[in-house]
Amino acid sequence: MTYRLLIFFFSFFYLYAQDSELVFPKATGEKREQYKSEMKKVISAELELFRIKKSETSIKKSFEYMQNLNYFEDDGYNFLKFALADYPSKSENFYSNALETVYTLYETGFEFEMENILSTTTNPRHFTIAVNVLQRAYPLEREKYLKILKERFKDYEKIPILKILSSYLEKSPGEYLINRPSLKKLFSHDFGDSHFVLFSLQRTNRNY
Repeated sequence: MTYRLLIFFFSFFYLYAQDSELVFPKATGEKREQYKSEMKKVISAELELFRIKKSETSIKKSFEYMQNLNYFEDDGYNFLKFALADYPSKSENFYSNALETVYTLYETGFEFEMENILSTTTNPRHFTIAVNVLQRAYPLEREKYLKILKERFKDYEKIPILKILSSYLEKSPGEYLINRPSLKKLFSHDFGDSHFVLFSLQRTNRNY
């Protein structure tokens, strides 16, 4: 049933795309700009409310929208700075979203906040994102971060995100890429007949 549904789904959109008279309304340039404008209004409203109330409940969509829009405005930057300044007083999910947004948007500018999180957190996800942000600014500090990881998380090999991070830190980026398993090995793996597997492959240059 699943495969039939997928075939129908893709066949429908293939036929739909052949008719030049048909347009998906939300995909037009005008609608996209309208959607962007609406997202910016939500961001501005939520960040202003957060500034006044200092409450994470003020932020419902801003993290997602900032990432989608590549939002580099000053109010967004200042919000992220302020949000991370009192780590870890807010919820785990709030900081996960804030850290992901920093990682998505900024190559540099948050080294102080990441160093603070690196030195205090016991959350594997927060630790991993902080290390990845810092690696951009200090690519030669891999051994330092690996040492902290192993001292902080004694059972890191049982935690998937930390196990992957440790393998990345143990090698230079070039060595890590060279030693990755081949795509042929991945594609030839038997996932069983009861699973539908979708692979998503991107170039290093994400402009494509």
